[in-house]
Amino acid sequence: MTEKLVLDWQTLHGACKRLAQLIPLEKYDGIVAVTRGGLVPAAILSSELDIRMVETIGVQSYRGRQQGKLELVKPAYLLESEQIQPQRWLFVEDLVDTGSTVKFLKQYYPRADFACVYVKPQGAELVKYSVEQVAQEIWIDFPWEN
Repeated sequence: MTEKLVLDWQTLHGACKRLAQLIPLEKYDGIVAVTRGGLVPAAILSSELDIRMVETIGVQSYRGRQQGKLELVKPAYLLESEQIQPQRWLFVEDLVDTGSTVKFLKQYYPRADFACVYVKPQGAELVKYSVEQVAQEIWIDFPWEN
C-alpha cells in the first residue's frame, strides 16, 4: 500500500509562501501555471511576487493514480504572442514526481525555469525552486482533490 500525505489549505498556502521567498523578485516577468495542479500555487506566487502576467499550459499525464502518455491539451498562448513577450517565464507545478512533465515541457521551452511546491527524488534535479521533498513512493492528496 502506498503511503499518503493529505494536505490542507493552510499547509499548502504556507509552503507556497515559502516557495515565493526562494524566487528572486526581479527574475521573472510572467508565470505559467501547469494545469491543473499548478493553478493554486501559481495564484499564490503571483500575489507574493506581484507578477500579474499569468498564463496557463495544459498537460495531462495522470488518469486517476496512473501516469500515462503526456499530452499537451492547451498551449501557453502568451508565450507565442508577438504582442506580449516577456522573456523570463517561471513555470509552476504543485508536484514534480518523475520529472516527465518537466522534460516534456522543456522540449517546447528549453530555457524555462520550474518551481514546484513538492518534489520527489526522481524529478528534483529538473526543478530550480522547491520547498518540500517527499519520498518517491508517497502519494500526495492536495486540498482541491479532497
